[in-house]
Amino acid sequence: MPVASVVRALKVTSWALVALGFVLLATGILTGLWAWAYIALIMAMSLAEWILRGREEIRQERAHQTNAD
Repeated sequence: MPVASVVRALKVTSWALVALGFVLLATGILTGLWAWAYIALIMAMSLAEWILRGREEIRQERAHQTNAD
């Protein structure tokens, strides 16, 4: 699976989880420690997306520099 597809899937999933989290918080289902765990999950997904996107950009720049030489 290409990195771009994984990054796109992480982005869509994390935004869907954010929306779901707001609904769960508003209804009172998600409270206390579970709310913090949920936030940590979303932050971890966002961080993974950011790292993968950065690595892919670096890989593409290196490939472009190699082809230019």
